[in-house]
Amino acid sequence: MTPFDYRQFYRRNLPHVHSPGSTLFVTFRLVDSVPQSVVQGYRSERASREKELSKLDPSNQRDVPSIEFHRRWFLEFDRAMDKAESGPMWLSRPDVRSIVQAKLIEGDGPKYRLDAFSIMSNHVHVVFRPNLDERMLTETRRNGRIVFEAESETLAEIMQSLKGSTARHCNQVLGRKGQFWEHESFDHEIRDYEGFVRVVRYTLNNPVKAGLVERPMQWPGNYLAERLKTRPEFRDLIDEPPRK
Repeated sequence: MTPFDYRQFYRRNLPHVHSPGSTLFVTFRLVDSVPQSVVQGYRSERASREKELSKLDPSNQRDVPSIEFHRRWFLEFDRAMDKAESGPMWLSRPDVRSIVQAKLIEGDGPKYRLDAFSIMSNHVHVVFRPNLDERMLTETRRNGRIVFEAESETLAEIMQSLKGSTARHCNQVLGRKGQFWEHESFDHEIRDYEGFVRVVRYTLNNPVKAGLVERPMQWPGNYLAERLKTRPEFRDLIDEPPRK
């Protein structure tokens, strides 16, 4: 078995297929934070693509839907969330944001290696590497097919714990009940160091792009691991610009 043979057993409406030991870029959002017109457009196109691909030989369906499809729709969702023109914006409250920050940092070490995150008013970008590696996988047979079970937490289990705990605590602070996070999350496996740098910079520049601050680390919802702060690739995200 190679690391690329592993498939996590969690789908909802997104595939969540990753290699053990890989670093991931995950975006999750508040419920109803994207206009329904955008959500319906995504689901309609996805259903149409899956219907077409279901007619093909299974050996030709290695990446369903394609990486390009998800990248395009991720950017569409991200643009809608950055506008923050509709839906809840509970994460703009410092007391609510601090609950999510604390939970993300709490998982650093026990569950994953945390690299960076940005908590915006209605969504969160996080870069981390789950502790799961191929040595923690057990091959078994279920319903006549070979599957792999994990001893360490999978991405699905990490996100379920993170979103479940923070939803309860945030709802208590807000004095509300009901769904807090949207069930679906966007996740992307980072293939190389160049991609890692690009994703970390994208994450931390989110509040700058939204016009909330001038420098990434001025944003109270941003985090960059200490071990990364001395790397030249990220110094300009931290250093103050020279005075004119």
